Amino acid sequence: MHRSRSLGQHALLTYKFLMFRIPVRLCNRIFVLKSGNIYRNLAFEACLFADSSRFECHSTDKNSPTDILLWQSVPCVVIGRFQNAWNEVRTDLLKKRGWLLARRESGGGAVFHDPGNLNISFMQSRHVLDRRKCMQALQCPLQSLLTDRIVHLGDRYDLWVSPIHAYNADHSLRKKISGSSSRLGSKVAYHHCTLLCEANLDNLSDVLRPSFRSLKTKASASVRSPVVNLGLPIGYVQQTIIGALSEWFEQVDKSLKKPTVVEVPEYGECEHVAPERFERKMDELTSWTWIYGSSPAFNLNVREEAAPLLGDDNLIPSVRLYLDRGGRVNCLKLEDNEYVESQLCRFVRDLSSTLVGLDCRPFGWDMALDQFWSNYMFSNPEADKELEKRRLLDALKILSTRF
Repeated sequence: MHRSRSLGQHALLTYKFLMFRIPVRLCNRIFVLKSGNIYRNLAFEACLFADSSRFECHSTDKNSPTDILLWQSVPCVVIGRFQNAWNEVRTDLLKKRGWLLARRESGGGAVFHDPGNLNISFMQSRHVLDRRKCMQALQCPLQSLLTDRIVHLGDRYDLWVSPIHAYNADHSLRKKISGSSSRLGSKVAYHHCTLLCEANLDNLSDVLRPSFRSLKTKASASVRSPVVNLGLPIGYVQQTIIGALSEWFEQVDKSLKKPTVVEVPEYGECEHVAPERFERKMDELTSWTWIYGSSPAFNLNVREEAAPLLGDDNLIPSVRLYLDRGGRVNCLKLEDNEYVESQLCRFVRDLSSTLVGLDCRPFGWDMALDQFWSNYMFSNPEADKELEKRRLLDALKILSTRF
């Protein structure tokens, strides 16, 4: 009896040991996100990416799961992780129209989203993800939908179309339907893209322009390309892609079961990802510090930006404003060498000291500028007659409203 119990316990321990040693097949999933809020969709993607335990145990293609996300957003602009928000987007127009601006965690360029733009994300173990294969998985079903055009896969893992009669013709006839970017972690990676189905291309061209014409930065800049819609109903395209992706899994590995298709309603995200992690990520993605403050350093000419709104640019000295990464003022500098030893130069230096460290938020400098001018007038009774200096302060106030 004692020996029988020992054998049973030994078998149980052996079973448990093997269960931990033998990789367990995890199901492949296709998530269809029903929220139109770009922050919620990016937060969901980020939470799946953070769940490295789903991928880290798998060291072969055969045992590595795949998650695919599809979603559409209400009108918004999404910029790459290393881009300068003001260099990529007309932030004033975005705010006027009530559209959101988001910064994603992957690189790449700025993209306009609306309900006619389908977003697709492939997530796999880092060693498994093949960006070209991901885009080929989309290229094939899209080609089946287009009888009058050829779908091409570009060198940047993007998709283009050209007239069917011009397959080998000049690339200038090609127009872009999909751009992509990736994030590669130590254990997990994802590759995501947009797909223009029936997007409003006029809105796209309106907002994807710099906020300031004199802005200079070393941040990653978007590569402008001619774009075109597929011209097909987005719901039809989505269903075609979901069906094709199910077949794609079988081609990758015959032993794979068809993926589980999961519809995620808005506010139902936390049924699939950790609630605390999702809320933290939402707080981060919606913060000014992430969206604007993550912009790399830049500088711009105060007179050139403010003069059209003030009218008398001859009274505004040519001053350049320098801002550090984080959207904080570094300094003001006169661009005209003739003022090097002048009272104006000293005034600009003092003004620069007042603004250093302040965030470039709308109206964020008003209090500091008013206090500076009040102190200056107290020390200089004739300050009201110094129009050049007064106009510089007015120009800085006007400029701050545009951030």
